[in-house]
Amino acid sequence: PQDFNSPDMVLSRGFLFEKENLFEDAIRTYEHFISYESENAWAYAHLADCYRECAQFELAIHNFSKALTLDGSYGWAYAQRAMTYSQMEEFDLALKDIEVAESYLPEDEWLFAMKGEIYREKGLYELAIAAFNQAIHLKPEYVWSIAHRGRALVENGQIPEGLNDLDRALQCDPDYVWAYYSKGEAFRKLN
Repeated sequence: PQDFNSPDMVLSRGFLFEKENLFEDAIRTYEHFISYESENAWAYAHLADCYRECAQFELAIHNFSKALTLDGSYGWAYAQRAMTYSQMEEFDLALKDIEVAESYLPEDEWLFAMKGEIYREKGLYELAIAAFNQAIHLKPEYVWSIAHRGRALVENGQIPEGLNDLDRALQCDPDYVWAYYSKGEAFRKLN
């Protein structure tokens, strides 16, 4: 007979809740799992990501840190903790985690795009553009990265190049509202 309360089933149930964006249910399930399986880095990292999704950033940081204590080479956990720090506007801490994550996930275009966005938020546009270039090199049609590079170019005073990227992003995704907004910002700078 199937034991639906076995650790594997509980963990699977938590993951299903997470994937369905039922984060509070996932949190309860992961917390229950961790109450008797306290050495599972994956469970802590996914619990943390659910807390991040619920904007409970301190709990997210705590649980990502616990996951990384258990598995110091968990690149995904470093990357997601970086995203959490970024959402908290702790950009220097976010960049530190991104750098570590890159050493474990060197072909992850999302990491480079996230790094670019953090640099853009800090006003370090040349570094942002370089990071977005790396992301686009890894995934040439990465719409989010193309649009955000366009915005960084605009903010760096390279308005024609930025508009080209924003147009390219809109060709790939005509419903990308943020790209339209960024184009408007670019035109405002021209006038």
